[in-house]
Amino acid sequence: MERKFLLVFWVLMSGVSFGQTVKIGDHLKIKFPSRPEIEKSGKMTFYVVSDPRYVVNVMIANMHDDPNFNIQQAELTEFYREVVDGTLKAGGDPKLVSEEAIHVGKYEGIEMRYTKDVDVMDDIAVTKRILLIEKSFYIFEVWDLSKKGQEDLERKLFESITLL
Repeated sequence: MERKFLLVFWVLMSGVSFGQTVKIGDHLKIKFPSRPEIEKSGKMTFYVVSDPRYVVNVMIANMHDDPNFNIQQAELTEFYREVVDGTLKAGGDPKLVSEEAIHVGKYEGIEMRYTKDVDVMDDIAVTKRILLIEKSFYIFEVWDLSKKGQEDLERKLFESITLL
């Protein structure tokens, strides 16, 4: 009996359980902590997992049919800079904490950490990864609603991003 209790306790306390692998867009798959809600709007697809401790948002914008969207490798740094600046100019009084280059396979992206105010919560920590693959624009976000840190969730989520 004690062994069963310990097993149940360990499972409940082990934090985020991953296992919902989803193909997102034409280039990637990712393992969500649970089944995401999916919503499509024009060229964009949104995947959202909500929990009292965190929110995971993934957005894909498929720009293949847009002849004006043609970011070349030499323009990538400027493109990412504009996305970061746009995030920081958005509502919620965001404050940049850090910014660094990331890689998914041969593709370069950027990770930014910032805080923002939303509704009745102040200084929500957000980790955002931005990645452009061909003409598909991917944004991955983890919002820490617990204010205790979501490093384990972020690590598992971001490490699960795999090229197809």
